[in-house]
Amino acid sequence: MIRPCIAVWLLAASAAAQTTGAISGRVVDEDGLPMGHAVVMALTVQYSGGEPKAYIERIAVTDERGDFRIYWLEPARYYVAAINEDPQRRTINTAPTAPPGRTVERYRATSPVITHQSFPDGSVVEEAYGLVYFAGTTDIRARTSVEVRSGETSTGVDIPMGAGKVRTHHIRGVVINGETGQPAYSADLLAIPREWSPNALVLSGTSNAKGEFDLGGARPEGYILSAEVTATVTTAGTLNGPVPAGALLVGGYTSSVGYVPVDMGNSDVNNLRIVTVAGITVPGHVVIEGRSASEAGTDLSKMNIELTRDPDLIAMPSAMMPLPAPPAGTPPPAVFPPRNGQVVGSGDFKLLMSPGDFRMHVDGIPANTYVKSIRMGGEDILRSGMHVTRAADNPVEITIGTDGGTISGTVIDDMAGPFSNATVALVPDALDQRERPDLYRKTASDSAGNFQMTAIPPGNYKLFAWEWTEPDSWQNPEFIRAYESRGKPVTVSASARQDKIQLNVITNSKAAR
Repeated sequence: MIRPCIAVWLLAASAAAQTTGAISGRVVDEDGLPMGHAVVMALTVQYSGGEPKAYIERIAVTDERGDFRIYWLEPARYYVAAINEDPQRRTINTAPTAPPGRTVERYRATSPVITHQSFPDGSVVEEAYGLVYFAGTTDIRARTSVEVRSGETSTGVDIPMGAGKVRTHHIRGVVINGETGQPAYSADLLAIPREWSPNALVLSGTSNAKGEFDLGGARPEGYILSAEVTATVTTAGTLNGPVPAGALLVGGYTSSVGYVPVDMGNSDVNNLRIVTVAGITVPGHVVIEGRSASEAGTDLSKMNIELTRDPDLIAMPSAMMPLPAPPAGTPPPAVFPPRNGQVVGSGDFKLLMSPGDFRMHVDGIPANTYVKSIRMGGEDILRSGMHVTRAADNPVEITIGTDGGTISGTVIDDMAGPFSNATVALVPDALDQRERPDLYRKTASDSAGNFQMTAIPPGNYKLFAWEWTEPDSWQNPEFIRAYESRGKPVTVSASARQDKIQLNVITNSKAAR
């Protein structure tokens, strides 16, 4: 009779430990009147590439009284922000209200809701709300957090949207198809804010028959304005043999992209000119240090070159362009042609990419190797990134290093006992080297407190171990500055191994959370 009671008690205790909380409040406009149909977000700050960013945990929509309640929140501290939605829009994607543990969207892109205010002189002013945080600020750095406790509702989290209402302006110009030199009809345009937001207010539109566009709702901030022209492809062959010239390839298309930065002030921006290009071809070559192409062919053919825009903003056009279809009547090859960015057995590759600024990555490198260098002419792409506006004068040269070092050791607690599941991070010692994400390493200590890192580029580092910390937080200069003296200096030599490194766990990171 005792065992069932114990089982019931354990289940009840487990359920209590997992009880979530909620946040409730009201959203009002600049006159203090309730705003219905506004979207309210509970946010957490996480690191991405060392930069702290706010991401959505849950979403709610205000009722006709402006009231909201965000539930299913794990006990923690949250930031709360609101954005108004078009009242004519009858449905809103509320996927982030899913229960804990489910996949949800972490950020959104919506269009600003523009209102018009007319004056006696006949002039009209356009206005729109931006994202407003709890405590009435549009600056995420000045936001106020809300603590959610297990089984409780944090009330009174009111958001005055008047703090985010500003006069908006227009971005106007023309799109030119760089392939034809003619105005681009029906080009898709996006003006994307350059500053990260969990709810980006993206301006969108389409060019007319003269290539002209007019985007309203621009706030006084920086944007990246992109234009994309797509067209259906007529083609080529199938796997069963050649097809007649002029046959349509289902799903095939070409794309032409252009973009310009725009800095908005307190007036319209006019006469912009965007020239689109169908793709910039950048050739390159990969070598594995100490191995000939014939020896390394199998490993080389497993690699793929990828690009990430810098900054990597929501709604930006893809870095890679679709490869053109082969000429009409071309018989199918014995093997499929290389994908965009795929490395072949000789080590060669080609990128067909859109213009912009990028970070380059090499996927599929062999175990116990690392990307030693990526150069383009005299430029170190690992350090400076890749800026492409036209055809490259020099190929990209990539070297895969095989002389990486290995370090291993143990994380201990204040009593000199092993500390399991600690976050262990290796950080470049020199400040200028900390701008290179490829030089960082991370792992976790096992049940005996042991850890190991391999394929480390030779150099000087500091080694840290935290009881808990946000992923990638150690790449943030302000975060790591607080723990600089706690790091253990480590020099990694080529092809060398260092064992028995002892790290004292940093246990105050949870309080800093």
